[in-house]
This record gives sequence, C-alpha cells and structure tokens, in this order.
Amino acid sequence: MSFVIKPYELSDIVWVVETASYRSIVEEANRPDLVNIRRWYEIAQLIDSHGIGFIVWKDEERVGMIGSLIFPNLFNPEIKTSTIVTWYVLPEYRKSRVSMMLFKAMEEESKLAADGMTFSLLSNNMIKERTLTKLGFELTESAFTKRFGELNGN
Repeated sequence: MSFVIKPYELSDIVWVVETASYRSIVEEANRPDLVNIRRWYEIAQLIDSHGIGFIVWKDEERVGMIGSLIFPNLFNPEIKTSTIVTWYVLPEYRKSRVSMMLFKAMEEESKLAADGMTFSLLSNNMIKERTLTKLGFELTESAFTKRFGELNGN
C-alpha cells in the first residue's frame, strides 16, 4: 500500500465534513446532538485559513485526515497551542501507518506554529491513552460535562 500525505486544501472540505466528521461524530462517537453541518463547514474553512491540516491519500482516495487550530493560551496569550479539533481514519486503514503519518505531520507543523499541542477525546473514543502517551502526549486535565434541557433527553 502506498500512502501519500498532503496538506489540507479547500477542495478537501466536503470529504472532511460529510465523510470524516460525520462518521466520527455520529457513527462512532454516537453523538448526533453535535451535528451542525454549517458549523462543521466553518471549522473546516478555519483549519484551511488559520490552522494546520493534512489528508492521507491512497491512490485517488482520501483515507484519513487531521486538523488543528492555533489558539492563544487563555491566561498568557503569548503561549500558542495547536489544538487538534478533528481527526479521522477510514476503518479499513486503522491498522496501517495512516494514523502515525497524520500525527507525525501534525506534530512537525505544530512545532513551527505553536508552543505545544493538545488533543481532546470524547469519552467513548477508541484511541487508547497509552497510544497518545507513546506519541508524547501526557494527560494534564479532565473535563466533566453536565447537559441541560433537550441535550439531556428532557
């Protein structure tokens, strides 16, 4: 299998939103409440204009993607963080090197634009903590969510 990694481009947005984001959020994370296609397109455009993104191709097919936005630290805006906001690999390529290619490319590019990198996971994500630890990430925070109203099923 020959994989090629390329920088994210505007021409990738439909696949990023309607395949990668949809499958990741709805089918795998089981969070249909997070579906807002218009907002997803806005985020995809922000990645193109103010962030970092990569697509992995096999022949003429997109098989994986990763995207981050660069944010100033809330408490010290001189510190910049590359925040991975979207990441997806087609299931049939998850045991290949596609995921590693995406993370390595993101790390290299993030080093040029930011002081660090963050990656948040939904609670039912399939990525194991030890995998992220191998990639140099460390668990530094936990987040708790309390939903109100319709999002809580009321």
